Amino acid sequence: MSRIFRTFAVVLLLSVASIIAHPTPPAEPHTVSHRLRVVEISSKHSEREEIVKNTSMMFAAPMLFALLIPSIVSVSKLARAQESSADARRVQSPFACNRLALTPEQRKRHFDELGPKLLSLKKGVRELPNGYELEFPADAGTVQLVTEWVIGERACCPFFDIDMRLEREGGSLWLGLTGREGVKQFIQADGASWIRK
Repeated sequence: MSRIFRTFAVVLLLSVASIIAHPTPPAEPHTVSHRLRVVEISSKHSEREEIVKNTSMMFAAPMLFALLIPSIVSVSKLARAQESSADARRVQSPFACNRLALTPEQRKRHFDELGPKLLSLKKGVRELPNGYELEFPADAGTVQLVTEWVIGERACCPFFDIDMRLEREGGSLWLGLTGREGVKQFIQADGASWIRK
């Protein structure tokens, strides 16, 4: 909607509101016949006021709605644009495991203990358009192991989007490893043992 139309709509609304708030008073009566005519004009004036009020009420809501919609749309477009520009400015790490992000003790725990244990507990794999989901039992011990593994994995592979999801009614624990373009291929190359069915 153009700026001119919005300006016109605002002026129209303000004019109607002004007519309602400040009606023109009838002239001062001087004679009896003039007084009768004034009463007649007054009743017509009251009818006109009522018509103007009803008409303005019918048009006020749609006009306000018409004025607000472009603003709401503009705000949402601005928010999306800012979000995408923030993503563009975010530094993207290379597709490589940074083992130095973990201390020697953390590396040993992550790669030599947690990894093999979780591989033995894995129940299934689900391929996604941008990665994979791994299925695990949802008992407290496994949830704790997966959570600990996720913390280490996030440190050494920051390019992953990592999701943990527990299904309702005692269902499985799902660990999602997804991300930007190239993540799925990285998992296929570097984590082939994790996605074997």
